[in-house]
Formats: sequence, structure tokens, C-alpha cells
Amino acid sequence: MSDTRSLSYNYSNDLVSSIDLNINLSGKTYNLSAQLKYDDQNRIVSIKADDENYVGITYDGLSIEVQTTRSQLSDPIMDQYTLNDKGQIIKRDGYVSERYEYNDEDQLVRVYSLDNGEEYLASEFQYDNKPNPFERIPVEINWAIPAGEDAQIWFDFSFKNMGPNNILKADYFNSNGDLSNTNEYAFNYDSNDYPISSTTGLSSSNYSYDSCN
Repeated sequence: MSDTRSLSYNYSNDLVSSIDLNINLSGKTYNLSAQLKYDDQNRIVSIKADDENYVGITYDGLSIEVQTTRSQLSDPIMDQYTLNDKGQIIKRDGYVSERYEYNDEDQLVRVYSLDNGEEYLASEFQYDNKPNPFERIPVEINWAIPAGEDAQIWFDFSFKNMGPNNILKADYFNSNGDLSNTNEYAFNYDSNDYPISSTTGLSSSNYSYDSCN
């Protein structure tokens, strides 16, 4: 039996209110969920996962502070994000330091990281011209299952796959400037140009929508 992952986004008043993650791996099933809350400006302010991971988000002009508390860590992780006047993240400081560069189509095209205080190109992206169903989702979901432990869920606010279009190619570079890895994605689309399936390497994904405007 092949390993599978199912990710469901549930909406309330046009905002993602909860996320359900189901993982079937090596014959074992893991189920995780998270609840999202918003302020009166429809900005996400907290995420609480049922594995006791918690994220609190505060806003100050063009700055966002994200505090992540994980049951596996004794101290919370603090990250600071800087926005441009379009509301796009252009800089991240904290657990990792990154700088984000966009093109005229509002697509994230380059991510720069720091190594011993020196900035280098870490990743570069190319896109299709079709709508990305994840554009309006305020956080990206990641997961891991450490050996001998339960599944863990965590959240990424860097919005690397949250732009207006779908990533066709992602190049990753090491701090010496050498290309270390490339992921290429092939999509099939529905009549509204939303992805219904994608493949990359040996992995494939299927997408379904109750509604998508």
C-alpha cells in the first residue's frame, strides 16, 4: 500500500477556520488538526494544533511577530517578518534569516538566506499563469514523524507557495552558489484553470474543491 497524505481546509465566513491532516505511512495512520482565529481585520492571530503546538501572531504596521510554542521544545521560537506596502513578506529574522524578492506579477521569484553573515541565493521559482488555490490560505502546513514519536505539525508563514500562481520549477542552491536540487511540477487543470492533479518526481497530488472563487 502506498503512503498518502490528505490535507483539508475548512472555511467559515470565507476564512480558513480549521485544517485537518491525515497521514498514512508504512501502514500507520496519523490524524492532526489545527484551529485558526482572526482579528476584526481578518488577520490571522493564532493557530492551535491538537498536538499542543501553538502559534501567536501580533501585528505592528508593516511588521509581524510570530511566536511558536512546540511541545517538543522548552522555549518558544520567535520570528519577525517585514512586509512591503502590498502586504508581501520581504524579510524574515529569527529562527532563520531570509529575504524575499518578487516580480511585477507579485510572484515570489527568489529567496536569499544568510550563511555566516553573508547573503546568498537559496532558491529560485518559476510559475504557470493559472490561479493558485492556496493563495488565500494564510499559512503553509508542514509535518514530520520522528522515529519512535507521534506525528508533529508545524506552520510556515514565509508564503513560498501562497502566491497568485502555481510553482512549475524550484531551484535550490547551497551557500557556495552551486545548484543542489531542482523540483519540477506538472499540473492538470479543471475548466476554471485550477489544478486538479500534479506530479513531481515520484510523488503525485490530487486536488478537489467544494468551491473556489
